[in-house]
Amino acid sequence: MEGPKEILLVRFSSLGDILLCMPLARALKERLGARISWVVQYPISQFLLFQGLADEVLVFPRKAIEAHLREGRWGAGLLMIRAFLKDVRRKRFDVLLDLHGCLKSAILSLFVRTERRIGLGKGFSKEMAHLFYMEKVNGERRLHKVRRNMLFLGQLGIDGPVPEVEILVPKEKERVVDAFLNESSIEGPFLVVNPFSSRKGSFKRWPLESYEVLIKGLRQRLGMDVVVVFGPEEKEEAELLHKRLKGDLLLPPLFDLFELAALFKRSALYIGGDSGITHLAALSGVPLVSIFGPTDHLINGPYSKKAVVVRKDLPCSPCRKKDCKERKCLSAISPSEVLFCAEEILRGSP
Repeated sequence: MEGPKEILLVRFSSLGDILLCMPLARALKERLGARISWVVQYPISQFLLFQGLADEVLVFPRKAIEAHLREGRWGAGLLMIRAFLKDVRRKRFDVLLDLHGCLKSAILSLFVRTERRIGLGKGFSKEMAHLFYMEKVNGERRLHKVRRNMLFLGQLGIDGPVPEVEILVPKEKERVVDAFLNESSIEGPFLVVNPFSSRKGSFKRWPLESYEVLIKGLRQRLGMDVVVVFGPEEKEEAELLHKRLKGDLLLPPLFDLFELAALFKRSALYIGGDSGITHLAALSGVPLVSIFGPTDHLINGPYSKKAVVVRKDLPCSPCRKKDCKERKCLSAISPSEVLFCAEEILRGSP
């Protein structure tokens, strides 16, 4: 099909939001044969390139720039920004798709050499970003982010369903996971639990005490091995959880995205909260139970037919109040509810 062949996608962060852009990238590849460049600030370049969903990844060095500015090295910070913008401007794009919709991404779009600058409309964007775009996409406010991203296709005159995305894993990464499973003497079906989220997303986390009760219940009721995964920031918490639960869980080394995907593909079920790793599990094709509190599951939930969301329908939820002290939307969810959903999925009747 005729259409733009050089496309720049802008989605700085977070991990989950970048992953939710992958179906759109797949559609652009399959239906247009487009060459796609991405602008991100999350360290995900090799992952996107290996999936065949990016021909080029331009990484905005936010952390390095912020470090320079904090220490008063304004000149060095500004030079890094200048070098990044020079890299972005070295080629012309047929179209820019700003999937982030914030002031930073909107300002960046002004520096890009392109004939079309398409961004999120007022209902989807923030910080008045919609004022910077030549064209805007709009739709139902509580539209899931995957479907919201697919609205950009309509703006390009392309239709069709949301494409399936299969996570590809290098063989050497699969061998790392298989070695862990062999060393841990895991032979039968096993479960993966992710009790954590990023520091910025800690307000979305189900209490760790509830995860403890859940893991004990999973072991007692199902008799299956439970593997708990974690990120760099959660290593100490994961080790403490492992110590408290003793033989009720297995703790792998710190896995990267490829290794996590390989682990999920080999597991019978994944359980976790609203996090980027949960979206990775959904794209990996594993059945999953996701625990949601203040965030809107209709917009941010795992995009998978194999996913079940556990939440409480309270008058105050969804809200995204990061400073809420009560967090009833999470504390009201009992481990027995999550355990019941897990059992139903494993029986084949979610």
